Amino acid sequence: MNFDQKLIRDFLENIILENRNLYEDGFEDMDFDEFCRYYEIGNGLAEKMDIKDFPFEDWQNDYYNEYLKECRENNLERSQQFDDYRRAVGF
Repeated sequence: MNFDQKLIRDFLENIILENRNLYEDGFEDMDFDEFCRYYEIGNGLAEKMDIKDFPFEDWQNDYYNEYLKECRENNLERSQQFDDYRRAVGF
């Protein structure tokens, strides 16, 4: 990605983090227009992304896969903490 594309990427990821919602059920299947509507992003960004040839689908797949990886790691960590707690209290 070039510098402009990285700015767009960072902006999109910040929008998702501000909303604290990845819309897990449909995120990986959204096209760009659906993505913009869901996250209430103005259509001026779509024009910028077209001009800058932003690789939306590649970014979307990478971001979603990273999100799933973090979820699995967090769930494993919580499970281990719960197991530690159960051992500590004698279950």
